[in-house]
Amino acid sequence: MPKSLTDALKGVPLAMCALAAMAAPWSQVQAGKAIDERRAADPQGEVEIVNVSGSVQVDGWDRNEVEVGGTAGDSIDRVEVTGAGNRTSIHVVSHTVHRWGADGEAHLIIHVPARSAVTVSLVSADFKTTGVQGDLKLQSVSGSVSGDVGGDVHASTVSGDLSFKFAAAPAAEFDVQSFSGDIKNCFGPKAAQAHFGPGSRLQSANGSSHAHVQIATKSGDVRLCTKGSSAAAGAAGGAQMRVAQAGRSPLRVPYVY
Repeated sequence: MPKSLTDALKGVPLAMCALAAMAAPWSQVQAGKAIDERRAADPQGEVEIVNVSGSVQVDGWDRNEVEVGGTAGDSIDRVEVTGAGNRTSIHVVSHTVHRWGADGEAHLIIHVPARSAVTVSLVSADFKTTGVQGDLKLQSVSGSVSGDVGGDVHASTVSGDLSFKFAAAPAAEFDVQSFSGDIKNCFGPKAAQAHFGPGSRLQSANGSSHAHVQIATKSGDVRLCTKGSSAAAGAAGGAQMRVAQAGRSPLRVPYVY
């Protein structure tokens, strides 16, 4: 066989592989990597979650274990699940060099001990939580935030709606503000509109508890409800709660960031 023909045939298998890859469905070429991580955890410990893009769902359960599932795009290098003392950390780590067109999102489904305190840092990701009875601290730039809560709530976003449901009207101090969004309270007093410029703020207290619900957003709506309640119940509930801003100077709502 002539050498030139032999050399030509050497490239055939490689060319066929390339053509096969091009013909493959896009979903297969860009398929996300499955995440399956587990780690023993303190039943009343702290869980820290950091994700840049995608979504995070946190569900409380009755196991002394943190389980991380979901999928990660091609630009995600790994999902680190580490622990020290009573603290478990979940960090989504992206590749140093981002390829054009690559998927940089991680969609996490996380189970934590129900009484855990959860701290979340997001950039552009949606967040949802159910069944967690511990405190929630959340910071997000953009993305919706929703879920059932059972402890203190400290949440702030730049652009994104926040919706929380409580098992019952919590005995807590409330400080909720939005610079350019609406605040709806299904079980207590209505938010006061700023006298100068846009914005609204809700400051109230229910009972004598030292619990706190602090929420701030620059561009987003806030909704607070109890399970099974409706916005119409807000007027009745307001008579039972002390509005902290009564008798104060005109409300001025600052920028959140």
